[in-house]
Amino acid sequence: MIDRQILVEHLRKNYTLDAATGTITNKRGRVVKGSPDNLGYLHTCIRIAGVDVQLRLHQMVWALAYGRWPTQIDHENGIKTDNRIGNLREVTAAENRANYVGRWRPNAVTGLPGVSRVKGCYRNRLAGKLVYFADKYEAFMTAVMLGRMYGDS
Repeated sequence: MIDRQILVEHLRKNYTLDAATGTITNKRGRVVKGSPDNLGYLHTCIRIAGVDVQLRLHQMVWALAYGRWPTQIDHENGIKTDNRIGNLREVTAAENRANYVGRWRPNAVTGLPGVSRVKGCYRNRLAGKLVYFADKYEAFMTAVMLGRMYGDS
């Protein structure tokens, strides 16, 4: 494993960042496009001192912009391929978990995503906490109104 400070120095020496678009360019002027990983983030492979290193592009953008490796990065708009520096923010693990947007999978009992039936009432997870409701539609619409919309991304 490559030391993170060496990694950041290598990136700053060999790549440039257009912060407005989140585009990374190598020394030859070629844009680093990356390909989506199994979670939907763009990643690429670079070689440092004879070692191949897999990196996510949003982490590279952060390192190029701020000169240090991030702990955890959150895409503010929820789009995992939007790597503009204005869309990225460093967060704690707890903040990152609270921003998780689940997939659109209806519950088998209620027919609504994220809403489950428990002992005569309905519940949904909002900002990492279980919240209980008398009506299943109220549970779902509360999540939607609070901006926790569900999607496939």
